Amino acid sequence: MTEFLIDRRTMLRAGLTALTTGFATRIATAKDEGPLAVTAFSGITEEMARTVIAPAFRQTTGKTVNVTSSLAVEAIAKVSASRANPPLDVIVLDDPTGLIAASRGLIQAIPADKAPNGQDVPAKLHVNLGITQTFQLIGLMYNTKRVQPAPTSWDDLWNPKYRGRVAIIGPDSSLGVAWMVSIAKARGGSEDDLEPAWKALNELVPNLATIPRAPGSLVPLMEQGQVDIAVGYLSIVQPLRMRGGDVALAKPTQGWSVVLNVAHIVDNSPNPGLAAAYINAMMDPTVQTKLSGPPAFQFPTNGKVPYQGEIRNYVSGPDELLGMITTDWTKINPQRPAIIDRFNRDVRKG
Repeated sequence: MTEFLIDRRTMLRAGLTALTTGFATRIATAKDEGPLAVTAFSGITEEMARTVIAPAFRQTTGKTVNVTSSLAVEAIAKVSASRANPPLDVIVLDDPTGLIAASRGLIQAIPADKAPNGQDVPAKLHVNLGITQTFQLIGLMYNTKRVQPAPTSWDDLWNPKYRGRVAIIGPDSSLGVAWMVSIAKARGGSEDDLEPAWKALNELVPNLATIPRAPGSLVPLMEQGQVDIAVGYLSIVQPLRMRGGDVALAKPTQGWSVVLNVAHIVDNSPNPGLAAAYINAMMDPTVQTKLSGPPAFQFPTNGKVPYQGEIRNYVSGPDELLGMITTDWTKINPQRPAIIDRFNRDVRKG
């Protein structure tokens, strides 16, 4: 199990250390010969890293890049195991695991002059010494043939007609925790008081078909007809829709929830200059415009990229998404081991 303990002072010390211990010195002394080693989340995100971001990086630097599929916790484990000579240069983490990486001194600041496209990303999206590449949108994933009319509220998951047909993601995933916080707030709770969410989860148990640990596992469950309605990411729904699947994502009346995908430079990377250049390519307006269309339908963070096409059916623009960043991970992360244990005991019952 990943250790999620963190406090604000530890995070601040980690941030100040990364900023003052000499990124400029590393740039000057590192060879930056490459090849660059980067991570991406599995599925469409990894595909886009290989086919869109990596070619843009090669065009500007002439260097090659090796993309590895990795969960956030796996990336942290890899760089933790070899801090003096890390096997990765750029890691993509969600915002809660980015807090952990910062607290442990595993990542370093991205210099603005080495990643100028980052200046067009709102300050709120510069988090944990990294820069947010895209948003993960959380909503109601459902089978369009079996669930009619379309769901409109998180409360629909508790409808008795879906007994044994619902899937949620556990708190092992940031998706599961962000959703729990949403449920708690909708029922009068908060990050400091998750009891309304626990009560709701206990009431949901009869409707649950399964509780996969990874969001991507929802795809085969939905395709095989084992699940009709679930809590899911748009990034797993859209590729399935593109293949003709009977699936869609509905916005709950309580509002979308979001998790951030944030790019970081690994501390002690032998290629810090190239790492910054790769992150700059991730934020390039042309690259983000491509990623916002099919098949990825990712939400751009560069303010120069307008929201258009399919993604506007979900969100009007970055200002709307910025208003959805409501989970205070500095409060949630210290609780996370206890949340996982209680969830496994009371909800998974295993």
